[in-house]
This record gives sequence, structure tokens and C-alpha cells, in this order.
Amino acid sequence: MKPDPISEATITSMKRPAWRGPGSGKDAWIGYASALEDANHVAFGMVDKQSAIIIELQAEIELLRGQIASRKPKGGRPRTDDKTAARIEAALAGGMSQRKAARLCGVSAMTVSRVAARVAARGAVK
Repeated sequence: MKPDPISEATITSMKRPAWRGPGSGKDAWIGYASALEDANHVAFGMVDKQSAIIIELQAEIELLRGQIASRKPKGGRPRTDDKTAARIEAALAGGMSQRKAARLCGVSAMTVSRVAARVAARGAVK
């Protein structure tokens, strides 16, 4: 993994010149502004380095996702049809247990569990 540029950063504090009185002259404020400019230049340099690292990592993630997708077997179990899913949802909304709803609809308890999870994700039935 690439090192984070912030881990190499040093934190410095700068004291703002006084508003009036000793140490509040033009030269003090020019020095303060110059120090702030230098600090901002360093900070933006770190941001640029981090942005480059993020872009590289995003490209690597896309490459890995493509590799994973190519390894997945094609096909799989077809989705439960809408009529059956609606019957399962109605049975669960009526207070029926998942096992009874599975027997009633002629599907496995796992199928009922998946439909219940989708319903819960939508927030329709708890």
C-alpha cells in the first residue's frame, strides 16, 4: 500500500502578529502572510500527492473488480417471480412465520428469508 503523504507532514504553529502596539507593523504582517503562504503551498502539495494516490487506488480497485467478475460463474439461480414474492410478502405482513409462508408458497425457507430481507430493506414490513 502506498504511504499517506500526511504521515510525513510536520505540524507547525504560527503566532499571528498583534493588531496594534509593538509587533503589529507592516513587516510583521508581511512575514506572517509569507509563512501562511508557505504552509498552504506545502498543504496543497500533500493534497496533490493524496489525489494522485487515490486515482491509482481507484484504478486498482476497478482492475480487481473486473478480475473478480471474470471469476464468477455465469448464470445462477433465477430471481423469485413477482407473484410469488408478493404472496410471500402478504403472508409475512399477515404475521405468518417464515417456515409456514415457505410451505404455503411452495418455496424454501431461505427464499422467504431473502424476500423478507428485501422487504425489510425497503422498510415496508419489519
